[in-house]
Formats: sequence, structure tokens, C-alpha cells
Amino acid sequence: MENINFEKRILIFRKKGYGYPIFFLFIILLSAFGCTKVTIKKKQLSDSALQHYTLGLYYQQNDEDSLAVEEFKQALFEDPENSEFLSELAFSLSKIGNYEEAEKYAEAAVKHGAADANLYVILGNREKERGEMKRAVSLYKKALNDTTNYLLVINLAQLMRDLNMIDDAIELLKKLKGRYPFDLRIHTQLGDLYGRAEKFDLATLEFKEALFIDSLYYPAMLGLGIIYEIKGDVDNSLLFYKKASLLNPNSIKLLKRIVEFNLIKGKWVEARDYALTILDISPTENTVRKQLAYAFYRMGDSENSFEHYLLLSGLLPNDASVHHFLGRLYNEKKEIEKAEEEFNFSLKLNPDFTPNLEYLYIISIKNENEEKAARFFEELKKKGIKEENIFFSVGTNLYREREYLMAKSLFLKSLAKNPEFPGPWYSLGFVYDKLGDLDSAEYSYRKLIELDSMNADAFNALGYLYVENNMKLEEAKRLITHALLIDSLNGYYIDSLGWLYFKLKNYEKAKELLLKAKERVKDPVIYEHLGDVYEKLGDKERAREKWQRALELDPENEEIKKKLEPQKNTE
Repeated sequence: MENINFEKRILIFRKKGYGYPIFFLFIILLSAFGCTKVTIKKKQLSDSALQHYTLGLYYQQNDEDSLAVEEFKQALFEDPENSEFLSELAFSLSKIGNYEEAEKYAEAAVKHGAADANLYVILGNREKERGEMKRAVSLYKKALNDTTNYLLVINLAQLMRDLNMIDDAIELLKKLKGRYPFDLRIHTQLGDLYGRAEKFDLATLEFKEALFIDSLYYPAMLGLGIIYEIKGDVDNSLLFYKKASLLNPNSIKLLKRIVEFNLIKGKWVEARDYALTILDISPTENTVRKQLAYAFYRMGDSENSFEHYLLLSGLLPNDASVHHFLGRLYNEKKEIEKAEEEFNFSLKLNPDFTPNLEYLYIISIKNENEEKAARFFEELKKKGIKEENIFFSVGTNLYREREYLMAKSLFLKSLAKNPEFPGPWYSLGFVYDKLGDLDSAEYSYRKLIELDSMNADAFNALGYLYVENNMKLEEAKRLITHALLIDSLNGYYIDSLGWLYFKLKNYEKAKELLLKAKERVKDPVIYEHLGDVYEKLGDKERAREKWQRALELDPENEEIKKKLEPQKNTE
């Protein structure tokens, strides 16, 4: 019988998954028919070498690669230049993690004529492990004669991305996408690459296609959040980050981003809730604790804010902002000496942190210490701050402290320096409203609209002023609608329109709008309005539920407490 080429037969047996007994029996039968010498690629092999090689394939087939390695080495002992033996040994060594030795045998296999693409993958993996990315890419490319090798293309694209070969990686994955159009990994990798190439529309499309295939695919949600963030679309970025966090609730990095965005958007309640979630997972996140303390402060929850800032003063004793806010809180508590101490210490830690000078200026004004006030005012001017900005900023802080007359005085001083400064006009509207001077409030808002016809806040504020005082309701509707034309998703503007319909006794329409507003903003006023609507609709239980929620967000609100009292008495 003539010498037999076993290469195809071995391949068939391996692909079909036949076990050792059948395969090895085949070899014995061939020997019994007088085939004592067989060939692989027309080279004579001894029975012993072939048997070791065949047994190695059996072990390799059954994932016993350590045993396979020993058999292939025995086969190589008899035929050290056999490319098939070298190839299979390299594969098994790579599978058990012995990459250095695998590389040696893979190189030898290529040297002796082996053309298997997977050998270049082994060599590429070894170069990647060494950090030789360009060499790894070169080797992977040699393996790409077979572009249907999914994992090879994916790995090569990742390497190209790391080497900033973005366009090459995109072209490679686009070809693979043609073969696997519903593969989530390909879509998300392409989305990432398009994002890096600043082709944001294409990146968005790839991530959205992935979500169309699987609406709960976390990498695509996260990818969309990142793309929208890069584009400056905070609302959509926050939306997808929040969706992603539902799938990965313990990702502190993701939760931190959500807290930061909520602070940027002024969503203090949501910032608080996500910050508390992070601290439950990792109580040592001091930056998050600072954000939580600030959220409490902006919510008007001085007690919880003070508690966290006091704790932070021990954890971060040299943090100027911590001591500054402790100063503010002491100031609110009328503990002026402690407030001054904290502001001065914060100023010592960071001489450029100008809010300390502003509050020291406020304390001096309140104490009628003109000399000190003048000194702090000059210090602020030396920092390069314009006088109108100093007066406006200090007035804003006084307004927060409910010092409305002093705030009014500072805002007027700011406008005396710069009559076209929008900020003081807007703030004056609120001050005059608080002081019951509706004509002056109306004038202030109209002056701001005159200065800036696209200032949606001004249109809404004037419209809401009319609604609250049950006057000029048709004009109020026109103003608030105009604000919504500028910013249709603003929860505060939607609330204003809903409250207008309440005043018009259209309670169903009011409810519809206020529920929409609630989804956009977690604000005590919106919950109070909803409670009032439910009361008018006869739903006492829901009315109380909304008022209770409003009180949770604004614990010092006496009006809401009064609304809850009669409900308690009826139980």
C-alpha cells in the first residue's frame, strides 16, 4: 500500500469530535494492513511519532492540554522539524497559559512552513503581552487572510484603537459587521471608535442599533451616556447614565457621574439620593460626602448639611470649601463668632476662595462695622471682581438668608454700577415679590425681558407672579407659553402652566401638567401644587401623600404643615 497523507483525515476526525478509541483504532487498522510507515505532508513518520501525535490530538480535543503537550513533545523528539507537531504543541501551550514557550514553537512552525493563521494569533498575543502593540498588530494582520475569524478581528480592532489607528479599526469592524449585523459587541465597539473619531452621529447610531437589538444592553446605554456628555447634552447623558445604573447599581464611578450631573442641573433631591446610595456602598467616599452635604444645603436642610460638614471637617481638615460652608451654617444659626472663625480659617487655607471674603463682608455690614466692610470690599476688588458683581453676589447670599431689605439694597447698588446687568433685575423681582411690592416686581421682570428677549426664566417668573396673585391670567398664559417655547422640557415652567390651570379651576388639566412637571423636577412647590389639585378633585389620600412629600423636601414650610393638620384631625 502506498504512503497515505493523514492531514485531511486527522482534520475530519478532530472536527467531528470522535473520541480516542475510534481514532486510535483507525491507526491500528491501517498498521495491520501493512501501512507501517505513514506520511503527513508527504514526510515519512514512524508509528511511534504518529501515535504520540494522535494521542496529543485526542487530549487536546478533550481540553486536557497539559497531557497533549507531553504527547506532542514525544512526537517532536522523533521528528523535531515537523510543522504540524510544532503547531499543535504551540496551540496547547497557549491554551494552558505558557505563552513564552508557545511563542517559541509557533515561530518554529512558521519557519518550517506552517501556514495556519492561528499561529500568528499566538505570536500576536505574546507581543501584546510584552506591550509591543505595533508588532502585535502586524502579526494579527498576517492572520487576517481569513477575515471570518471573529475574535481575531475584534482583538485586532481593540489593538488598533489603543494604537490610535481609529480609521483602520473602523474599516475592519465594518467588514465584520456585514457578516454579523446583529452582533452587540461589534455595534458597541464601532460606537466607541466613531466617538473617538468625533463622528458623534454615527457613534449614537451604532449604540442605538445595539439597544434596538437588546434594549437592556449595558455597554450601549453607557456608550450613549458618554457620547451625549461629550456633545454637551446633559439631559440625555443623565437619562442614559441613570438607565445604565439600574443594570449596574454598584458602579460607583457611574453613580458619581450621576451625582455630578444632578448637581449641575440643580436637582438637589436626586443628587442627595444617589450620593446616599454611593455612601451605602463605600462610606469612605469623602468627595461624595461633600456633594451630599452641599445638596442638603441647597435643599434648605441645614441640620443634615451641618452634620455632614462637621464630620468632613474632621475627615478633611484642610479643605477650604468644607470650612466655608460650616461658616455659612454657623452664620444661619446666628453663631457669628464661630462663623467668622470658619471663614477666616478657610481663607487661610485658600486665600483665593473669594466667597469667604463675601461672607465676612456680610457679617461686617450686619454688625455695622463700616471699616471692616470697606476692607473686605477692597480685598474683593483686588481679586479682579467688578463692583457690580460683588454687590450682586453678596445680595444673592443675603436673599438666601431671607434678609430681603439688605438684599434689595445690594441689588440696587449693583444696577447703579451697571443698569444692563441681567442678574440683579431678575433677583429684584423675587425680592419685591417677597416684600409685597408687586408693581416693582413686575417692572423688574419686564426690564429683564427688555434686555434679553430670549430669557425664558424672566417670562416664566412674570407669568408665575401673575398666577400666584390671581391677576392678568390670560397674559400669564401667554408669558409662560412663551417660556416653554424657549425650553419645552423645563419642569418649573410646566409647573407654572399647571398652576395657571388650577387657578382657572381646570383641575384635570392642572393635574396632567403637574404630573409632567414632577417627572422633570423633584421640587416641594410642585408636590404642594399637586396636593392642592388632588384636594380639589376630592382625592384626600393622594393630596396628603403629595403634601407629605413636599414637607420632606422642605421641612420648615409652615404652609404645608397647616395643610396637613386638618388631615391628621380627621383620622
